[in-house]
Amino acid sequence: MDPKLHDYTVFDLEITGKKIIQIGALKVRDDQTVAKFSTYVNPSLEKINDYVSHLTGISNYQTDAVPLIDEVMPDFLDFVGDDTLVGHNILSFDCNVLADNGYPVANPKLDTLLLANSS
Repeated sequence: MDPKLHDYTVFDLEITGKKIIQIGALKVRDDQTVAKFSTYVNPSLEKINDYVSHLTGISNYQTDAVPLIDEVMPDFLDFVGDDTLVGHNILSFDCNVLADNGYPVANPKLDTLLLANSS
């Protein structure tokens, strides 16, 4: 890990099955949060089951009338830009979900799960 990493974007996804239902992100500059990105995503024909709804707090009602992933991702990718992506378990989960939905990201990545397991 670069000890001088002061500019990056932290992000997290919520999903149902393999469909993204929420994207949240914080843009950090010089160790300060400077922008936030948060949106629900319509999972199209896939409905949110009771287990996922209980786990995430997100219901079908919240995602029925919001944009589909193809409408949301350009804004998210613009928000991220060339930043290093930071998150917990992003290497084996979040980034794979993005790729499975047609949006592989080539940005540098820092997975906090790996950091936690290395100490």
